[in-house]
Amino acid sequence: MCLNKRSDYIGDSNKKAEQLSTPILRQFLFENGYEFSKWKLLWVLYRLGYYFSQRDHRNILHKSPNNVAYRCHYLHFCFANLEGNNDVPRRPEVFLDESYCHLHHTLQNTWVPHQGCGRKRNDAEEWNDISDIVKDANITPNQVNYHGNFNAEIFEDLFSTLCKILYENYGPVSIHMDGASYHKRRVETISFSNAKKQNLIDWLNAHEISFSSDLKRPELLELVRINKEKVPFSCIKIAEQYEHEVSFTPPYHCELQPIEGVWAVVKGEVARSGSHPNLLSIRNTLLDAFKKKVTSQVIIGLWRRVLKNAKKYLESDEDAQLIDDKLDEYSSFDEDHVI
Repeated sequence: MCLNKRSDYIGDSNKKAEQLSTPILRQFLFENGYEFSKWKLLWVLYRLGYYFSQRDHRNILHKSPNNVAYRCHYLHFCFANLEGNNDVPRRPEVFLDESYCHLHHTLQNTWVPHQGCGRKRNDAEEWNDISDIVKDANITPNQVNYHGNFNAEIFEDLFSTLCKILYENYGPVSIHMDGASYHKRRVETISFSNAKKQNLIDWLNAHEISFSSDLKRPELLELVRINKEKVPFSCIKIAEQYEHEVSFTPPYHCELQPIEGVWAVVKGEVARSGSHPNLLSIRNTLLDAFKKKVTSQVIIGLWRRVLKNAKKYLESDEDAQLIDDKLDEYSSFDEDHVI
């Protein structure tokens, strides 16, 4: 009876998306006449097949035909850079990702069955004591993370510095990043919905795209839309200056990004250290976690786990057909994806 009640309560809580911690579960059992110590309850839960973790939030587009096709293309690109029985990369690989921690970043886990944005602050006056190093990062007083402040200009400036440092230390490398909008700004702005016919003709001529002189404006506009993918992203041009390659990871596939595991490690340290008075304090905690927790052994372990996931996907996608054999780094397939 006790076991059935516990299982029903856990199941109902997860269906309602309610957080269920060990103290809450102990209180529920106590109110129903059952008293467990913390460690006894943990032992029982594990024996029943439960584990303590965050709920899985898999986007429905993860398995869409377009995304599977792009994933297949991306994985072939990745495995082409590996050699030997140990899958050693020919070119050094760099996985790039941005993340954030708000001022009240704490642990939020719940008991679940084992199966195979930023907050705003009203007390802006407290920012009077914040270091200039934070203020100079374009973080506005009423926000506690980079969302809404981090844009393509800031990213490209940082990315240019990163590319230079990578080239000086490792030579040409392969850079992997997600399709965040600030990653994929094109080198020229394309907005032709209200453009005059002559503007469309000039654009097509400038990009050496042949067309019939008999085409009407709607036909020219459609031709521009088809060919705008040929306009490269700014980050691609920056990387090419240093002989680097850039590849965008498939949307909703954080399991193919080892950097996500790195962020999990360091943000876990932030969560365990409790709330922070300001962003400078969080930055210091993050830097300390990167130095002490992200060891070479951790990085290799994350890389191996990603490689294992990639091989599973490659096997399952064996019969998948690419939608377009000409998919390349200029594709805006996942342009609206932000992790």
